[in-house]
Amino acid sequence: MTALKVQSRLFDRLPDGMLVINKPTGMVSRDIIRWLEKRQVVKQKTGHVGTLDPIAEGVLPILIGRGTKLQDYLVNLEKSYLFDVKFGVKTDTLDSDGNVVGHGPVDHLTGEAIEKVVASMIGRLTQVPPLYSAVKYKGVPLYRYARSGRSLEVPRESLAKTVEIKKFKMLDFRCDVASFSVLCSKGTYVRSLAESISEKLGTCGMVIKLVRAATAGVTLTDSWTLNELEAEPEKLSSRVIPLERLHFSIPVWQVSSDAVIGKLRLGQQVKVNMESFAQGFSELDNQRGLRSSGGMLVLADTNGRSFGIGAAVYHGVDQVQVSMKRRFS
Repeated sequence: MTALKVQSRLFDRLPDGMLVINKPTGMVSRDIIRWLEKRQVVKQKTGHVGTLDPIAEGVLPILIGRGTKLQDYLVNLEKSYLFDVKFGVKTDTLDSDGNVVGHGPVDHLTGEAIEKVVASMIGRLTQVPPLYSAVKYKGVPLYRYARSGRSLEVPRESLAKTVEIKKFKMLDFRCDVASFSVLCSKGTYVRSLAESISEKLGTCGMVIKLVRAATAGVTLTDSWTLNELEAEPEKLSSRVIPLERLHFSIPVWQVSSDAVIGKLRLGQQVKVNMESFAQGFSELDNQRGLRSSGGMLVLADTNGRSFGIGAAVYHGVDQVQVSMKRRFS
């Protein structure tokens, strides 16, 4: 048996759950899936949460086995990015991978002016997707129109959508480069944010570094580089976060009754009184988080292990109806 086959067997039988990869630049999200599949004899069903461009690096959750059932839910959760913008240069892709198509002034820029612009962008705003993006028009990704010289065929304004910027800060500004952190909703284009900032400042700019710092309730500290996985393949299984340990970024409700747990597992809706419902939340993970999560919560058993994603609907002032939306086990 060759050394390659011996190493490949060490990647077998991964548990259902999530493996958080720190994606390097130069690869697309699907490349990570291929990288993992080539190192497994038993090829389980896999999927990734959110797409990262080749220039982007950072958190890429890989769902394995039954974890793929959560894919359509997890992509809707908020995301956090760190990114750098170089002012005074414009490219066709709005980042450093593109061709330079223009220049703008930078001598008038100040940290105070940038901070003011950033503060004005917090909240809901409308974004037109970049021409070099995976958004489809008539079933064809926009980047294909761009690469084939057919960009004028795309009515990009008709593809505009509303996104929410929840937190936005300038971290540093030196010469013509500024660093930012942003917490935003699904579908937010960081490159478009950079373009908007630049235009509001009376210049142009491009993204020269982009890191996804968090998504789907996991962060860079939860992630592993490909080099780390390659160096210790025997540890891969232990680096997969099991389904029962996934809590995401929504409140966790610990169900105290085995009877209620049984009904929820069977897909039945249950009603509990307000006092019992409130007791299921810890001080750090309380009911107030339900408002921002739209009533979604992680259902945990009496041992604190999550067994599904549920939804809570208030009935009057003394009852709450809870139902199962995604079952883990």
